[in-house]
Amino acid sequence: MEALGGPVTRGKRRRLEGSGHSAAGPSGGPSSHKIAFKLQLTEDEAAPEWIGDVLRSNQLIVAKIFEYLGVYGLSRAARVCRFWRRCAQQAARNRQMIKHFNVINLDVGGLDRKLFGRELVRSLRECYAAPSLVMIFTTKHMADEGSKYFDDFTGSREEFSRNVRKLQRTGKLAYNSALSNYLSTKLPPGSLLQLCSGWGLTVTDAVDGPIEHEDCEGFAAICISQFPNVKIRTFSVREPCRPSEGRVRPSACQLIHAAALGDVKDAKAVIAFSKEAPEPISNAMHLMDALVKDYPKLAIAGATLLSHGVYEPYSTQQDSSWPGRSKPDQSPHAEVGLCGIVIEGDVKAASIVLGHDCRGSEAVKEKMSELKSFPVIHGRTVGFMFSCCGRGQCFHLGVNVEGSVFGELFPGVPLMGVFGSGEFGVDTFSDVPPADFRFSYTSVIMLITFNPPPEDGQAN
Repeated sequence: MEALGGPVTRGKRRRLEGSGHSAAGPSGGPSSHKIAFKLQLTEDEAAPEWIGDVLRSNQLIVAKIFEYLGVYGLSRAARVCRFWRRCAQQAARNRQMIKHFNVINLDVGGLDRKLFGRELVRSLRECYAAPSLVMIFTTKHMADEGSKYFDDFTGSREEFSRNVRKLQRTGKLAYNSALSNYLSTKLPPGSLLQLCSGWGLTVTDAVDGPIEHEDCEGFAAICISQFPNVKIRTFSVREPCRPSEGRVRPSACQLIHAAALGDVKDAKAVIAFSKEAPEPISNAMHLMDALVKDYPKLAIAGATLLSHGVYEPYSTQQDSSWPGRSKPDQSPHAEVGLCGIVIEGDVKAASIVLGHDCRGSEAVKEKMSELKSFPVIHGRTVGFMFSCCGRGQCFHLGVNVEGSVFGELFPGVPLMGVFGSGEFGVDTFSDVPPADFRFSYTSVIMLITFNPPPEDGQAN
């Protein structure tokens, strides 16, 4: 079921240039409208006692009311009593959704920056289904100056000083940012967060489709709920703070185990990010080389970003901003050189690389047409595009060339991404074994379909 798109505003709030869209599964629920129940009582009247008895015992009525609550409302309702907690858990268990939204301002600094942060937090709380994975793409403005965008954000000055000290001490940039730790408290319990900051953004507008913004201010986010037989996990590759030339480099199997990649044979897609280009002798380079050579059909995409962070819930400290949510570990993972997510299970994924010679709309369309054989299901397919910051209007001599071609070939499929300083990826449609996974002046596009239909000969 599809929700209404377009900018989301409430009351007389100032309208921003942005869009929101959600696609729900078969049990998506009423996301396109809301029903309000109003009980009119005079000042001397009180609510009848039978209403409380019904709400404490009638599961059908409570379940019907809970259909119109988002995941944040269900989290609050689950704390009322045991009966409501069971009803809320049952209501949340069958919900599936892929929701994406964005707020973009082309005039940097022209709007009150607090509006961006409020819109992001509000959109996260209005998710109809509990997101298993939340990917937030921002520009350098929001990543570097979080206190200017969020009312209750703290730690920017401390985070900056800590990053400077770490850079002076080890020569490496910090991994988890204060912004990723802060945004993790705005998510439901159990949600994974991937925060990526680049030079520009690729977003999907509800009306105009995919749009590339090479220089802008704002954010784009996509929330993916839990699908049956699908597992999404985070991974990270750690590097020694002061690598020595004589050290023994761990094997690929040891790195896979240490990075928590799980059983790579069951993995269908890997999205990886780094803040610096992997060094030839680094663990990240060794691991990615092994994945590319041993699993040539594994869809891989990613980029070198200005900053990034991953949050996976494991702390026990409580935070009151979200019912039942834990505070993240505030200590920076200083030695992480590469991080990202791996998707395995009932998933189909494919990735392609638009190289240096792929310039202009005709060449882009010809190369991108290789993905036409990929099974696309509305509401269960999502696309990611990671482009070089030098590949845009000046490269193609046209505006939004790659985004418009994608929207023409795959209408209704959300495309999200970021402009970085280098790309990771493989071409799963190529018969030639990939020589490397690192690129520059390219665009890497990945399509992911959750719970795809069985292929011919595999149907029951």
